[in-house]
Amino acid sequence: MSEHISKHPFESPVKELSSDEIPNNERILTMLSTLSHELPFAVQETENNPNKSNNPPEDEIKIGQVEVLFLNTEEGIKKVADALMNGEPVVYDFISTYGHIFNPTIDGIRERVAEIRQEKKDIEGKYATVSVVATFNEVLEWMDMEKIHPALKGNLEQLKVMKDLGFIRFPANEAAKAEVGSDCINSFGEIQVLMTEENDPFLTYLRENYEVRAMAVRSANISGVPEAATVPKAIEFAKQIGAKILAVRSKAEYEAQIRDAEHPYTKKQVRRPNRMRQRTGSVPIIDLPITGDKNPVITLVRAANTDPNSVKRLVQDILDETGFGFAHTEEKKGVARKPYDVRRSLTGPNRVREVLKQVSSSLFPSRGNNESED
Repeated sequence: MSEHISKHPFESPVKELSSDEIPNNERILTMLSTLSHELPFAVQETENNPNKSNNPPEDEIKIGQVEVLFLNTEEGIKKVADALMNGEPVVYDFISTYGHIFNPTIDGIRERVAEIRQEKKDIEGKYATVSVVATFNEVLEWMDMEKIHPALKGNLEQLKVMKDLGFIRFPANEAAKAEVGSDCINSFGEIQVLMTEENDPFLTYLRENYEVRAMAVRSANISGVPEAATVPKAIEFAKQIGAKILAVRSKAEYEAQIRDAEHPYTKKQVRRPNRMRQRTGSVPIIDLPITGDKNPVITLVRAANTDPNSVKRLVQDILDETGFGFAHTEEKKGVARKPYDVRRSLTGPNRVREVLKQVSSSLFPSRGNNESED
């Protein structure tokens, strides 16, 4: 895209960690051991606990002060939404990673979020711009169509391929500013959105009960350390920021992530059908071209947990229809991640999307016909 790419203030600066600062498997297991006395009965060894009457209710899990709620239950959705609307910090499951969500329209919320996250202001005296989670319909309403590149206007539907997989960044109009506030708009007038499904149960509940159509999100980490991508790490982060709620997709996903954390994925395990969660951590960010760009490109400004080649193949239909180029320019250095690359023999954006979604979850029972690694 244009030459200002590296200046986008969507994330607070992070230091690049040395190898001895990044947790290895031994440190992860030590952390798990520390948490084990707090983990609920349902995901602990049961040999020495034959008396099931001591179990908590099936959907009631509390670890210290952190209550685990499930986003596939009405009660879980209601409690998470109520906490969000009361201005409480919530750690939220975004499939391949976790995020710290909050309601950006609450007065003074950005200052409170910065305080509990130990954020520092930049040289202009501002905190990092906050990203947003919303549906494709909101994205269409919030785009400044005068600034969006003309070739993209007839191909906006194809952006849906990014749902739940990565952020898109684009010029925001006045409706976006009114909806989510100035803390979610960067100095170039752009907003960064992670799209989710139109019928997402949690956002549907917010719309129907609170007339709120979006939530703000920051990464689940204190600046300088890797983001939380597993239940144990999410619990640890929740305790750091004083969050009393951890929202997980389902109880099955919760238990699977506990298992995965105890036995981290390695390439040698690719044939094991229950080792599916291979794409974890922060998600990609693409920056859309604008009117006036002489050589319009879709720019991958953060690859994160996905190989740049896979991201390019994910948006290939847009590239083909518009004639845009594709560029990968990391706008900042951060924590080292292991990007997932979809097998090159698999073609088509929808096929790539299917695989990326599957390897982001722990719950797919077999590889099936998705990626022929066997």
